[in-house]
Amino acid sequence: MAAGYMLTEGQMAHLREVVRHYLNLYGGRVRGGTRHPEGVHRTGVTIGTITAATSVLNGETTFTFALLRKNADGDMVDTTERLTGTNRDTTLTALDGSVIIVARVDGEWRPVWVGCEPDAAVTGLT
Repeated sequence: MAAGYMLTEGQMAHLREVVRHYLNLYGGRVRGGTRHPEGVHRTGVTIGTITAATSVLNGETTFTFALLRKNADGDMVDTTERLTGTNRDTTLTALDGSVIIVARVDGEWRPVWVGCEPDAAVTGLT
């Protein structure tokens, strides 16, 4: 056998469990250096506007959003991470500073919910 480490059966079982956990947590596609598993929902705020797609098949538009996360106090905070979303809905539009929920679908962040009015506290993020 080549030089290496010998693991007990218990250590191998633990290693498999840890690997499985991290694959479930971070096992999605890599885009822009950050791993985002498919089917995951995130909260964000639009940076600029979301314009309607011209066709669901090949007329998509893109938009930028600021990723938000809960802090230890339960408040939403700007992570400073900026992601690109894809809008394939021919009727969906949103203003700068609108709160959005996006889902990871087919390697794209797609809006699944958009707030009706922008939030003045986050309008104008860059």
